[in-house]
Amino acid sequence: MIDYKELTDSLRAWIATQDAPVRAAVELLIEQGHWFRDHTLIRECIGADDWQYYVRWSRVRELLDEGRFIGSGGELAVLRAAVMLACDTLSLSSLDRINRAATVDALGRALGVPTTGAVPAFDDAQVAKDTRERDRVFALGYLHGRADSGDTRIDIDQAHAFGDFCAASGATWSTTPKAFEQYVHEQEMKR
Repeated sequence: MIDYKELTDSLRAWIATQDAPVRAAVELLIEQGHWFRDHTLIRECIGADDWQYYVRWSRVRELLDEGRFIGSGGELAVLRAAVMLACDTLSLSSLDRINRAATVDALGRALGVPTTGAVPAFDDAQVAKDTRERDRVFALGYLHGRADSGDTRIDIDQAHAFGDFCAASGATWSTTPKAFEQYVHEQEMKR
């Protein structure tokens, strides 16, 4: 059996290289204290490479769905919550700052925990900046898809200009293809 301290120290080193949902899931299970002592979880769901341990979250979810873990209702709920976080089944990592705060506040209310009221007021300048950045990301993702399918009308040097064009025109993921054609047309007219 793996030593608990050795395991949790190694997992904390591992999560330093992981995204926020995985870090939160592992910390939840460490703080809860039960699952990283559970023989089934350790035997079936903890992997090891040459120098550290890691959690095989898909295997945890599989065993949880099969009812193979034994624990109290609360312990099982914590394990389900950790799987939900690690697998990002609610797409929490896609939330912007305001929606993250609102979601945290709602979760607190659902759990009967006093809410902080920490949902920030809408900051029009920040919302506009976040929206422009999102539109740039949409545009760049669209361009990568076009390049993968052989479209060479815009090279990578023009990609950021196209992203700015999309941000300025308010193009969204659904309107980016039309914005792309409009941008290409305007570039051709300039030649």
